[in-house]
Amino acid sequence: MKNFFWALCLLPALGFASEFPCVHLKLKVKNQTQSVCHLIGIKADAGQVVGANINYLPILIPVGQISDSVALSENGSEGVDFSFTFECGENKTITINAKKGLCRRNAIVEGAIYATNGLNATFEESNGLYWGNQPGNIVWTLTDM
Repeated sequence: MKNFFWALCLLPALGFASEFPCVHLKLKVKNQTQSVCHLIGIKADAGQVVGANINYLPILIPVGQISDSVALSENGSEGVDFSFTFECGENKTITINAKKGLCRRNAIVEGAIYATNGLNATFEESNGLYWGNQPGNIVWTLTDM
């Protein structure tokens, strides 16, 4: 029984964390602008969209609505690092970034605004927890300037 306990402790260090929720970063986007927001660009520097299906992405977010949750996942030895560009109204754009460290090291979630033209954004995050069996979460809120 003692060996079983130690084997469980070593799983993340050995790279077997893919079955644990903390390998995921769940992303949602709230539209608090005066216009419908459209996803016009996406860049994945690390990780993948779970299911690798474009239909999971928040392509269109109506005014006052929040997108469905999108699960982004670690890809082997890398964490999650995605940038999304949204257009809300005529010529109003914003590029936001969502990152999460590796589950087996730290699953710290971070956000950043990379570029903006007429829009602003804030985010709330919670880190992934290996021992707590929880994915990382980030909710972006898009607003007019």
